[in-house]
Amino acid sequence: MAYSSLLYLLYKCGVNIVRAASAVSALSYVLLALVGLSWMKRHLDPICAVLVSSFVFLSFPFTHVASIPTPDGLAALIVVAAGYVFLEAGNQRLSFVLLTVAVLVRHETAILGLMFSAWLLLFRRAERLRTRLVCFAASSSAILGAYVFVTRFNGAYGWRTLFYHTFIDHLVHPASASVSVGLDDYFRAVATNLIPSALMSFAVPYMLLLVIAFALHVRSGGILALDEPWVTFSCVLLLNLMIRTLLFPTLFERFFLAHYLIFAVLAVRTLRLCLRDGYGLDAGPRVNTRAQATIQPASAGTSASGNASGITN
Repeated sequence: MAYSSLLYLLYKCGVNIVRAASAVSALSYVLLALVGLSWMKRHLDPICAVLVSSFVFLSFPFTHVASIPTPDGLAALIVVAAGYVFLEAGNQRLSFVLLTVAVLVRHETAILGLMFSAWLLLFRRAERLRTRLVCFAASSSAILGAYVFVTRFNGAYGWRTLFYHTFIDHLVHPASASVSVGLDDYFRAVATNLIPSALMSFAVPYMLLLVIAFALHVRSGGILALDEPWVTFSCVLLLNLMIRTLLFPTLFERFFLAHYLIFAVLAVRTLRLCLRDGYGLDAGPRVNTRAQATIQPASAGTSASGNASGITN
């Protein structure tokens, strides 16, 4: 709805509607690339940040979305901004505001927002239960409200109609069509669309990269706590990708731009932690930084054996 309103505004300003749609997609791509580069530079030196960002943004999913008139690039930009303000600035409220706005661009983004809100309720144990309940009620109400507003007043066709139109038969007038979808239709779509698209999708290597980074982090002595912001956002994005894929059994790359970019940033950050805290340039793995934080400075008269004993403890 927000995307259509933006196009209408540009049209009223004298911009051709086709050019307006192309301009919004191209501008979203440019802004997304700038945000991604800025985010990468927080965890990499400038040259490496440019190289990694170029590899991501010159890949097919991103360049393809930049050239087609769809709201996917704009939705990805808003979701990435929500992830940035939550992970880097620690601003939970603003991240939920942005996720609510993203629902107005692509209504299925509500799934991500609701999952994020539920995860914070269940696993952010450092905050009081009452605080978490209030946050969950407020954020989920805003996201559901945006979803209801879009689906009721923007003429959304619904899951059944979209499924039939995509996987069974093309509908000339989907708004007025009466369709039926059964379990056999769903499993046929999984076999003929999801499995082949998964074999060629960018989702698999991005997810594997993130999982490998987390495994190396644990191997080097790191800890993955479910209430830690980076782990929280990683798990929510992974689960969201899986659930959205099961609900709509195909992997359209343009739906997951935000997932791919945030996966790349999370993997880079985690691998840098592995190098810094686990396997440095000196010989052998280093001790965990959390364990180091508990070590008291040794006095001048402490013996070498005493120091070694304190470190191993």
